[in-house]
Amino acid sequence: MIKLNLSTCLNVAIVCLFVAPMKARAEDIVRWVKLDFAPFEINTAPHAGLGVIDQFKTELQKIMPQYHYRHSGVVNQDRLMLRFEQETICHGALIKTPQIENVTYMSIGIGLMPTHAIITPAHNKHAFAQQKSTSLRFLLENLSLVAAVPSRTFGPVIDGMTATYSEQSNLYFRQAVDMHGLFEMLFKQRFDYTVGYPAEAMYWNRQNPDKPLAIIGIDELSEKYVIGRVACSKTELGRKIINDVNKSLVKHRLSEDYISTVFLPWLPEDLHSEYVKDFHKIISNDSWTNVN
Repeated sequence: MIKLNLSTCLNVAIVCLFVAPMKARAEDIVRWVKLDFAPFEINTAPHAGLGVIDQFKTELQKIMPQYHYRHSGVVNQDRLMLRFEQETICHGALIKTPQIENVTYMSIGIGLMPTHAIITPAHNKHAFAQQKSTSLRFLLENLSLVAAVPSRTFGPVIDGMTATYSEQSNLYFRQAVDMHGLFEMLFKQRFDYTVGYPAEAMYWNRQNPDKPLAIIGIDELSEKYVIGRVACSKTELGRKIINDVNKSLVKHRLSEDYISTVFLPWLPEDLHSEYVKDFHKIISNDSWTNVN
């Protein structure tokens, strides 16, 4: 009788192992944390989940099926940086800056976006230089023009300039969840200009054609594009994920389908040809990563 019970129990246990869904091991899980960062990450209708980074993560998950993927909240950049230090999380695309590199492992480049620019209401453009670009330092020194910039890192050049002028009365830092609120305040004449990605202004213009924004280049920025990189916490799992991202992306990132699916939908059609050419030239030569 005892033998029968033991045999029965063993059979039941074996069956359960095959029938019950297997739980993902902690070392197999990528936990994505998002920013409210349209059109890169879009969290509201009608384009929720269709942002550049949203589409990239969908593509990455197809070519890295060995992982289980979880979404772990929407945060602002300050909170994101804190969570990188407290737990193992990943973000789909951040730019390489000293602050971000210090707390994350970062992948090879996943793609390009036009670099930061000055953004102002189109009707206010006459207050700025009439050229396609102007000096941000010159604007910050002009006390008659008021700037409000989101509390995020823009890279050493812009971060250095805003730090230099941070005590001036014409420069404000705003803990913006997204740029929508800052753009609304521009049209309420709370300030004159902000700094952001051209794509953010283009997305606004699509949604608000009656309140267009103008995009003005920044003279101090020498690079035409910024490179986005997957970033994960500096843990052993974070290192493993980034190494796998690098192996999976090195060839896939240059495919026509990848570029057209992830990056082209949010760029004006007249820029597509130039962008694809630049993409191949820059990304094919990008091998930087801080994992080994």
